[in-house]
Amino acid sequence: MRALAILLTVLLAAGTAFGATLRLQPGPAQGKDAAVLQIEPNKNYGAYEYLMNHPASGVLRALIEFTGLSAIPKGSTITSANLSFYTQTTTNDNFQVCRITGPWSESTVTWNTKPRYSGVYAQFQIARAGWYSVNVRTLVNEWVQGTQNNYGFLLKKTNEASTERYPRAPSSDYGTSTYRPYLYVVYTPPSAVGPSSVGKVKALFN
Repeated sequence: MRALAILLTVLLAAGTAFGATLRLQPGPAQGKDAAVLQIEPNKNYGAYEYLMNHPASGVLRALIEFTGLSAIPKGSTITSANLSFYTQTTTNDNFQVCRITGPWSESTVTWNTKPRYSGVYAQFQIARAGWYSVNVRTLVNEWVQGTQNNYGFLLKKTNEASTERYPRAPSSDYGTSTYRPYLYVVYTPPSAVGPSSVGKVKALFN
């Protein structure tokens, strides 16, 4: 039993040692995000500096896609994944993160051509100005494992009939790079603890 405990300890340590992180915070050239507004159904906001901003009336939805996730090998263990964004203003509303289910173009998407979405992967409240970090591990894991196609996140109010103001949240086109939204993923590649690691540990007991 003592030998088994040592073996497990060494294996866990090996897995931790091979952990990796990925931080995606693209700028205007690489970023893909847009707002779509119900009151301006044919207008494109793909180059707008805000992901969310208060419209005169009606509903706003924010679309954001991070294309760099392909750098994570399929089969990796996703330890954590957080979508972070900054708000310059506050509101008292609740929001949801959903999965976009079809392709869309940043330069042409409008309210009338917006993609569909599915599921609620996270819920959060914006009660102050500042940074928000939302746990999206389940959805990122689906994308990395290939069980769902990565068409990005959709951010929307939980109650879209609410008349509360939307927060003003910078997009990837915002002039100050530090305030652009980003995705931070912690993962362990599939080869971090494999047969070679087990073989090396077994050799300790021969």
